[in-house]
Amino acid sequence: AVVSLGATMVGLPVMDAIGGVLVAAFIARMGLQIGWKAVQDLMDAQTNSRVIDGVYELADKLPASGDLKGIDDVRCRQLGSSCIVDAKVEVEAKLSISEADTSAATLRKAIMDRFPEVRDVVLQLKPAQVV
Repeated sequence: AVVSLGATMVGLPVMDAIGGVLVAAFIARMGLQIGWKAVQDLMDAQTNSRVIDGVYELADKLPASGDLKGIDDVRCRQLGSSCIVDAKVEVEAKLSISEADTSAATLRKAIMDRFPEVRDVVLQLKPAQVV
């Protein structure tokens, strides 16, 4: 833009139009980038794959007691600069609700301790399939 103004002052008036087109293209590009990011946020795009992969790793390491059998459908939704993790956790079928909730609380705390950007963890407990 500054170059086109200087060229116009020197006697090249066509440079003003070229500079205007370049500035308009830059503004349009930035608008598209910001708009695309907003659409992804509104559609709950799974953007934080580091957290999702880390949750699977933690779930694999925690079943030392044998109460946690597996984890499915891990989702990470952005909420500003933080995120919310949702997951379905399979627990031993013979556990009481209290015992299953204690095991889930251990996993929830481990996730929040490992990832400071996680604001909340919602775990849906389901009994493991007996084979």
